[in-house]
Amino acid sequence: MKTKTLTKEEVKKRVFETVAEVLTNIFNLSEKAATEKLRNSLKESLDESTLIQASLVHFLNKSAESGIKRSKGKRCTEEELNLILSQIRASAPAMASALRKSMKETQRQLPRHGGPGRIGILTTSEKLEACDQISTLLKLGKSKGMPEIFETVANTIRATKHKHVSARTVKRAWINRATLYAG
Repeated sequence: MKTKTLTKEEVKKRVFETVAEVLTNIFNLSEKAATEKLRNSLKESLDESTLIQASLVHFLNKSAESGIKRSKGKRCTEEELNLILSQIRASAPAMASALRKSMKETQRQLPRHGGPGRIGILTTSEKLEACDQISTLLKLGKSKGMPEIFETVANTIRATKHKHVSARTVKRAWINRATLYAG
């Protein structure tokens, strides 16, 4: 008995429907609902997370659809297609995990909006101590210049405090010493 072979278009259509079903299960939001939310976002003020989720679901569905349409595809039997579709459904947890990882990477690439910035390596008391060391070295007059003094103080801090401090960090502390002594 000969089994019916499905056309490429039928295979592509069913694969896309299964991918859309998996994405709907992951996000609890269908492609139609996501598109509708995006359309209504101009009329209503949706919260940011809903808008981002709708955008992501819409984008993933459109990407999957265009990827499937561009693929050459192949003809297969109903049994082969059902096997492929069950593999797609079974990969849903892995797909969710891969999305989380890619979202973290995307998040790292986004520009930050303000915030406290980088935490300084030296505390205020360590900066004051560095400034005192610089002024002591200046009074002694044994150093050739300021860059050498900054490097000497940085080496001292590295040896005593076991912190990786550069001469540039010490120089910034020296330049901002007025705020250290005023506050």
